[in-house]
Amino acid sequence: MAANLAIGAITAVLAVFGGLRVAGAIDDEVPRGRWIKGIDLPSVTTPRGTVPGVTTPEQPAPPGGRPATRALDAPLYRFATFSEILRRLRVAGGPGARVSMLRVAREDVVAQIESGRKRVVFVVRAGGVQQVVTTSATGRLASFPLAFLRPGVPGSLFRRTARMAGLPESRIDYVVATRPDAGSAPYWIIGAGSRGFFRAEMDGRNLRRLG
Repeated sequence: MAANLAIGAITAVLAVFGGLRVAGAIDDEVPRGRWIKGIDLPSVTTPRGTVPGVTTPEQPAPPGGRPATRALDAPLYRFATFSEILRRLRVAGGPGARVSMLRVAREDVVAQIESGRKRVVFVVRAGGVQQVVTTSATGRLASFPLAFLRPGVPGSLFRRTARMAGLPESRIDYVVATRPDAGSAPYWIIGAGSRGFFRAEMDGRNLRRLG
């Protein structure tokens, strides 16, 4: 694994219902098959668990989440399903919403949205249950317009990464869209388990292995 891949800092909220689990990060160097430990992030506690990286809850999610109006079947990265998730993100974020982090996995999607003076953590689970936690935005996070997200890109990255890694599509763990700092363009990082990490541009082009 290359010593310095210079991919910036990525903070990804790894969330699963039944307890929102710990976050991790990739920082300058891709770890060997795991997230770097020891990342110290403030947290907000919801009735279902702890979401790392946000502070001072003002509008906690209702216990158990709320049922969505439309069922969302796994995998959530399929074109039609992810199109519906993007619609919900636009509703949750409101006009001018920007994304500081988006993680898409087969059965759950987690996003952190910056919108004016508020920060929104959005979680949706296969089956359609979702949670939204709104907090005061303390400090500015690097972000990109929600319009940069195209509904066909996550599914394409899952399929193409699986081919490049020589794995079944079901073995690709997640894709994360992030912008490490204001001077960098946003991009995707794809986690492929023991096969390491891949990177692509926001439109899905230039997919390559890191390391």
